[in-house]
Amino acid sequence: MSTILVTTAESRTGDYIIQNLISEESPCKKHVNQVTAIYPVSLTSQIIESLGAELVNVDVDNLSVNDIAHLLKKHPVDTIVLIPPAAKEKTEVAKHFLQAIVTNFQEEGSKSILKNVVVVSTLGVDEGARGEIAKFASIEAFGKEQLAGTGVNICVVRTAMYMQNLLVYARQIYLHKFLGIPVPGNARIPLIDARDAGAAVAIIASILDDKKQLQVNFRNKTFTVAAPEALSAQAITKMMKQVPELGKELWKGSEGFKEITRKEAEQYLGTIPEIDRSEAMLFQDIFETICEGKLNDPGNDLVDIFKTQNLQIRTFKEFLEEYKLDFLQASAHAVEE
Repeated sequence: MSTILVTTAESRTGDYIIQNLISEESPCKKHVNQVTAIYPVSLTSQIIESLGAELVNVDVDNLSVNDIAHLLKKHPVDTIVLIPPAAKEKTEVAKHFLQAIVTNFQEEGSKSILKNVVVVSTLGVDEGARGEIAKFASIEAFGKEQLAGTGVNICVVRTAMYMQNLLVYARQIYLHKFLGIPVPGNARIPLIDARDAGAAVAIIASILDDKKQLQVNFRNKTFTVAAPEALSAQAITKMMKQVPELGKELWKGSEGFKEITRKEAEQYLGTIPEIDRSEAMLFQDIFETICEGKLNDPGNDLVDIFKTQNLQIRTFKEFLEEYKLDFLQASAHAVEE
């Protein structure tokens, strides 16, 4: 049975990882003894607490390496899922956690129960990382360097763009009458349902060997998780329009897809208060990489991970059916504004 600490647990990524770790329908639940979720001081989650996770409220961006080392001693686990926050401090916070892990190892040695770190990263690290992507590349490299020789395993999981991110464009579609992103209409975009990304990380982090280490096929490896088929911006638009409720309400009178400039894309995302500027810039860095003809092949990592538990990958069509009301609510909020 594994014990797991999840950082930045308040994020969409953290939320779905925890749900996949301990919800009744998850294949991971029988392998998990305890989940500790790091939340900011001002936030809580009744859903996560009701599932049995322990919430620890602390603002990690204000903590030193020693403070985090003390936190890890107070909440000992065999596995840490490290999610860099969607904020400008992501690199500093992630590196502080990694340094704290090394500090604990140096102080406790063989007494330390921590065996594994799973780092959540992003697309594009191997494709000439730039901007926000370069920050994730730095975190990955730092983690591998710091943990080398400690006996703590590291696994990096790079996630494709979440299908749920399209919800931020509902306002644009409804008010401006087009879906505008800075890629050509035929450029293919690797996507993944955030729930599937959470499931992939949960499988890796929780189903350990008899020595509480990551399974050998996950140990000290890097994976890119994405749905098997990347979709073009035009295909995304077409499929959204084919959902009756969205075609009638959200897309009514809309042109369809429109390629816009990076500056225009940044300006639009700047109007969405829920999106931190660093996350908006990450979107644009990924789109820019796609425009260079890269990231078009999602690979089979998600397929292979899901096969271990006989799970099915959610398709974009299934996502749209499940989230159609969310798109309509997002557009309704735009009208209210």
